[in-house]
Amino acid sequence: MKKLLFLILGLVFLATPVENFNQNFLDEVKDSYSEYSIVCNYNSDNYSIIIVKGIVNNKATYGISFFSQKANQYYFRFNIGDNSYKTSANIRGDISIIALNWKDYSEVEIAIYDKNGNLQHPSHLTKLTKFDANEFVGLSEGNNKGTSLISLKKNSNIFGTSIIIVISLIIILICAIVMLVLRRNKKGFFASERRKEGTLNIKELISGNNEPNDNEWIDVKNLNENTENELNEKEDVLLNEKVDAEDIVDLDVEKYLKDAGFITDYNIASEDEKNMIMLELMKLRDGKKISKDKYLEETYKLWKK
Repeated sequence: MKKLLFLILGLVFLATPVENFNQNFLDEVKDSYSEYSIVCNYNSDNYSIIIVKGIVNNKATYGISFFSQKANQYYFRFNIGDNSYKTSANIRGDISIIALNWKDYSEVEIAIYDKNGNLQHPSHLTKLTKFDANEFVGLSEGNNKGTSLISLKKNSNIFGTSIIIVISLIIILICAIVMLVLRRNKKGFFASERRKEGTLNIKELISGNNEPNDNEWIDVKNLNENTENELNEKEDVLLNEKVDAEDIVDLDVEKYLKDAGFITDYNIASEDEKNMIMLELMKLRDGKKISKDKYLEETYKLWKK
């Protein structure tokens, strides 16, 4: 009795990892299937693969055992049409699918790759085809205990996705560095000349050196308290200047604007309406309908907070 026990233990310890893995798979297949056949039993120096077909839970399906001789040197995929699928693997990259959840597949292709992504082209069975459970007769009978069917998961290209993420982060980083350099050197968008483009310069406007055309849109949103104070100081000086009264007709600005359809209560006028009034005042000044003093006085009233 002791000799028999030692013999069994010796055989167990002499069994290789791949033999133990495959035997465990076949034991579970026998317990789960009502009947089955081994359709592929392939061993090489690179990997081992066993494929069975049969009936589980009254459904026609396949079982697959895949063992890489060197951990994570080879991996297993299913190709269905143009899509690649995978299933859960152990830490070595080996898989043991007792029963595949066979959906509406007409054919499933087996694909095995090495760690560098090179497709292997072995001589063993590489295509699983749909078969009728009612017509199938297995070579071996099982214990018909049944088991959970394993569903396939669509394989996402993690490497490709990672590359895209890395490239995107690099582009964002480069843009951030460029913006910081431009800001520090006050170049490009941060140049003081660029920031002033399209903005009304009150000082030049008052002196008559920056007179926009009738169709120009005047940006006055950047007027602040400092600018208003400067305007007040400038007004005090300019109101004391003499104007050639012979050529200028000081008409009633409020009446003129009201007759032209403008709002004369500047407190309720919108920014757009103030812009239009500003253009109208410029026309009156340039056409010598009002004096420069009157123009400055009305401009101050228009933009006074």
